[in-house]
Amino acid sequence: MRLLLAFLFATTCFSAPNIVFLMTDDRGLETCVPDGNVNGWVTPEIDSIATGGMRFSRMNSEVSCSPSRALLLTGRWPNAANRLDPNINFPTLSLGPLDTNEVTIADILGDVGYVSATAGKWNLYYGDETTNATIVAEAEQHAKDCGFDYAFIPNPGNTPVTYWSGGEGVGDYLPDTINSWATNWMADRVASNETFFLTYSFHLIHILGDASYQVTPNNLGETNETDAVKAQGMWEYHDVLVGNVLDQIDALGIADNTIVIYCGDNGTDSSLTNSYNGTPITGGKIGSDETASRVPFYVKWPGTITPASTYDGLSSFADVLPTLAEIAGTYQRGGQLNDGVSFYGGLLGTESSHRKYILEKSRLALDAYKDLNWKWLDNGNLYSITNWPHGDVETTPTDVLHSNTIINLSTRYTNDYFKAYGDRPWYGSTNEYIFHRP
Repeated sequence: MRLLLAFLFATTCFSAPNIVFLMTDDRGLETCVPDGNVNGWVTPEIDSIATGGMRFSRMNSEVSCSPSRALLLTGRWPNAANRLDPNINFPTLSLGPLDTNEVTIADILGDVGYVSATAGKWNLYYGDETTNATIVAEAEQHAKDCGFDYAFIPNPGNTPVTYWSGGEGVGDYLPDTINSWATNWMADRVASNETFFLTYSFHLIHILGDASYQVTPNNLGETNETDAVKAQGMWEYHDVLVGNVLDQIDALGIADNTIVIYCGDNGTDSSLTNSYNGTPITGGKIGSDETASRVPFYVKWPGTITPASTYDGLSSFADVLPTLAEIAGTYQRGGQLNDGVSFYGGLLGTESSHRKYILEKSRLALDAYKDLNWKWLDNGNLYSITNWPHGDVETTPTDVLHSNTIINLSTRYTNDYFKAYGDRPWYGSTNEYIFHRP
């Protein structure tokens, strides 16, 4: 059946674009030059995706690595995807994996002929084995069971290794190895005349295992520098790797029919403070304020998206699945409830907003439910987020406006996400899952 679908896909008049999804690690909105970072970092390749396409000013991830990836791949809040157990604390090898019965982006795009791969940090499988080689094999098989045709996961995300095979500055550099695999894989797909979907999840600049920030191949003599200096070197080397991907797309002659998406997976680590339009912003990963989940998100699609444009609508990682499905001309499979809302109209410039509310469900921080201006936490506090990055301003709910806002957000949170669908708690849906095509 899949071969038949692929044949029909290839013979229709609709020319579906390749999709390259680049996700960096622990990068909040305040760290990127197109969004207002003024640290003096030099990142021309990443900047070019924003200036050549659309920048999302209000994209929201989850507050840490694994739930963000589950949300992105399934379009469902992480508990609905059987990814989180609030009684298990990271890190542990017994942490439950992403349910392979979930319908993922790779599944949906595969149904219409896309060939898919995931490369780099997976972070959605933690086996019981203790050897890295065994965990790698299991993680790569798990990714394939989640719908990907190919997987290259040399470090699944839970093993105590450094970026360097022989210790800091010595041996092979893990990000280079993954970068070579990803660019070669794209070349193989073009040579085979295959439309492809690549998710490339960088380890940079996550602190792996017990390691601190480390030197890159571009600054090997700076091992005694501060974390801030090393982090800058890592971001700038990460930009080089992104550039390698963009250069390969150009060299293969597919730039005009390839969507490139770049984003952070969650907020920046709290060990780093960045200058955001002159305001010092300390990373908020795993926290409850906006710095935990407001991330950079850029989409470049030549000939379709207006260069240097900005989308200010409230957005979530949950929205990526229905958007890419709509772009590919397909629909949700299997009747699975979904929490995403397509922002395809936003990419085309035909709409200024597509959703009203977002849930942040975390076992490591307070749950949040928010709209464009307000954030309600499940401890009862209400915060104004209109003037971020000047902080989430706590509001004392003493007047009618604030009281009604709390009632609205808290009631929606309870009604929409504390329901049980089937035998699975948290299997909630906003019932806002829409496509723009009939």
